[in-house]
Amino acid sequence: MWLGPKRFLLFELSQPFKMTEYIIVLGHEIEPNAVLSSQSESRLAAGIDLLEQRPQAKLILSGGKIKGYSQSIASVMRSRVGKIVSLSKILLESASLDTIGQMVFLKHLLCIDSKGARLTFVTHGWHSFKSALMAHSVFETKYAIDFHVIEPLVGRNIADTEVDKVYQFCQTFTPKELQVLDPVSLLLEKHPWYRGGYPHESLLPSYFWDVLERDKTLWRELCDS
Repeated sequence: MWLGPKRFLLFELSQPFKMTEYIIVLGHEIEPNAVLSSQSESRLAAGIDLLEQRPQAKLILSGGKIKGYSQSIASVMRSRVGKIVSLSKILLESASLDTIGQMVFLKHLLCIDSKGARLTFVTHGWHSFKSALMAHSVFETKYAIDFHVIEPLVGRNIADTEVDKVYQFCQTFTPKELQVLDPVSLLLEKHPWYRGGYPHESLLPSYFWDVLERDKTLWRELCDS
């Protein structure tokens, strides 16, 4: 039994149906000693609770190597739950540096399941507006999108920062581009963090393609098993 935090609210944005189901934990941050931040920890706990309720689902842990740390958020989360959840149910997205990166790389990986799927994203209330807008912009209608939202007390400054990021997203990408063009190539072309401009470490597009290939190898092995 998972003994982590359990304060969350569930908002169903679409009706349940019989398709492949993924519970996606959107990682927040890790600390320098490879310890999950409190928000990453609580999202992971909520994701585990959901998985116990939906044993047919697979668990996707999402988050890349931020701030120059040697490990990705996704890999640290997997280490955290490796003795609780069978590794055969855990998939990783370990390339992203931010929320739009998470959505774009997740779509690229989920194309392995071409029939569509039900996606339940796990995140905090302060993060849900931005992540929902980006998810619905990136994913086609063959994906049914739900959000499992943890609602903390949020200060005004955090909310304002999230609104600014949504504005930047809308200025950089259009839904038509994200639906018609290859979203990974678009991200690596337009987002400065993904073409050498990340403040904490200069990461070139080849790095992200390499990480995606490693993640895809794991996905294919688990999806074929």
